[in-house]
Amino acid sequence: MKPEQTLPCFPEVKNYVFVGEAGCGKSELAINLAFRLKAQGKAVHFFDLDQTKPLFRSRDVKDELADAGIEFHYVEQFQDEPVITGGVREQLAGPDSCVLDVGGDDIGSRAVGGFANLINQPQTVVYFILNPFRPWSRTLEAIDGTLSAILEISHIEKFHIICNPNFGFQTTVEEALDGIRQAEEHLQGRISMDFVVAREDIAAEVAANTTYSVFPMHLYLTYPWDRT
Repeated sequence: MKPEQTLPCFPEVKNYVFVGEAGCGKSELAINLAFRLKAQGKAVHFFDLDQTKPLFRSRDVKDELADAGIEFHYVEQFQDEPVITGGVREQLAGPDSCVLDVGGDDIGSRAVGGFANLINQPQTVVYFILNPFRPWSRTLEAIDGTLSAILEISHIEKFHIICNPNFGFQTTVEEALDGIRQAEEHLQGRISMDFVVAREDIAAEVAANTTYSVFPMHLYLTYPWDRT
């Protein structure tokens, strides 16, 4: 199989919501999708709704997104005070494409609970990112716990699963394929994965060795020593 250049979706979908465990790769995938949507000629609004202060945030590359013509929305936090970014409801209901990068776990997912009536409409798809290398995604019980907490606090009714077997520039093809296998074992056939993600330079080889569609991902959020 060849790597897919966009995410599998439904014709009516224009809004994309990314949720999952902190550090699973939500922001990276959301950023990649925003650039792809813009390259297709679509008007794109990107919302950084992260409230959990992880190491990387999509706002770290807000200038690059803005330079590409993507409308970037976020509100700076003061210490741990929760904040709500304005404009989410209007853009979810409007004609433009909308990408929501939701903060880690149920804490961050609280930020979209007030928009559940729009998120649960056909024009919006919710992707739960499963990274088998993250500590709370290594058993079915852990995955179910994380997912259940997110769904409960956000009032999201439907979701799709993306497998992201990636832990940075050092991830090899063999490790990515092993991560896919681990994810399958964790899910035990109870939940299906829509597709998988692989770093762009290994995506073709991963796609040639799996039955899943593979989305090639550029790594925008990196440590300074990985940028040389």
